[in-house]
Amino acid sequence: MEESKDLTIVITECPACFRESGGEVCMHCGETLYPKRITFSRIIQDIPDVFFDVEQGLFYTIRTFFFDPGVQIKRYFAGDRNRHYKPLKFILFIGGFTTFIYAKCPITNGKPETAMEAFGTQWNSLLLLLQMPLIAFITWLVFKKRQYTYGEHLIANSYIIAEVSVFNILIFPIQYFVNGTNYVVICYLLYLIFILGYYSFAFYDWFYDRRGSEGLAKSIFLTLGIFVVVLFFTVIIQSLLFVLFVKLGWA
Repeated sequence: MEESKDLTIVITECPACFRESGGEVCMHCGETLYPKRITFSRIIQDIPDVFFDVEQGLFYTIRTFFFDPGVQIKRYFAGDRNRHYKPLKFILFIGGFTTFIYAKCPITNGKPETAMEAFGTQWNSLLLLLQMPLIAFITWLVFKKRQYTYGEHLIANSYIIAEVSVFNILIFPIQYFVNGTNYVVICYLLYLIFILGYYSFAFYDWFYDRRGSEGLAKSIFLTLGIFVVVLFFTVIIQSLLFVLFVKLGWA
């Protein structure tokens, strides 16, 4: 006699739409019911998708990460991924678009732009990509007890960095209007305030669920520390790349 096969279907809650479904994929929204952990090797494997995969979700990602960055990060790790623009593609697209508009219309405060400053604008996307692993390493090191993988920190910080760049795009019309005047400095200051404020808010929402003044203070302190380290890192890397690119005739 043949043994009967176990045809029991396990019903579980979908991490995306929160409705019950069976199998490997949600019958309601199509999301994977059993998402795999994000590791550095998986990020490398997904790189071809940046160039060959076409998807939706850009504006959904921008909107949700603006108001609830920490919530969206945790939901993404839990498996709610189909609705979001892929992280590497997100930072490349936003960084590339930012570079394009600022290269086409350089913003200055009326003073001549140095070759180094022009280089920083032209290669903004590259600098963002080089900053991301450093910031991810810092957050992974500081919050190692939270048991997020380094790959997950890379994903989270790529979304945060790209979201900051979105704000830079949004204030471009204002910068264009006051281009060539000292009011451009005010725009730079607003952008800096947004960077520090959004990073602090994202860390507070992600690691502390927006609870407690101590968590907020730690998030602000971490943001300021990261800002100093990244600023120092960017100056060095940008200088080295500038020299290299000049020698190669690329700048």
